[in-house]
Amino acid sequence: DGVHRLNFLQNAVETYADTLPVLAASLSSHIFQIREKIPKLKLDQTFKKQSCKGCRCPLRPNVTADVRILGKHRSQKKVALTCQICSTRKAFLIADKPATVKPEKRKKKKKSLKSNR
Repeated sequence: DGVHRLNFLQNAVETYADTLPVLAASLSSHIFQIREKIPKLKLDQTFKKQSCKGCRCPLRPNVTADVRILGKHRSQKKVALTCQICSTRKAFLIADKPATVKPEKRKKKKKSLKSNR
């Protein structure tokens, strides 16, 4: 029952995000309230990233959020999103390459050359 309710609310947030951002923020806050009551339900990571931390409004570039690129050096460049409803700022690092997991190198054990007597 909770999963169906979350799916319905997420679809409603996506629908109203561009036209009625305050309604979308209200629906999105309901999603986070349901998530707190039922800890087994998991929210999509992209949904969390695209929500404002202040008012829970979905952050849409140039619709509900202002976009700026910050940082002088390549390794420190960030995308800063500023919510137009509550002026909360959220920043993400721009990654040049996706993070890859390197396999661990195993240390070889050296056999001792002790003579058996």
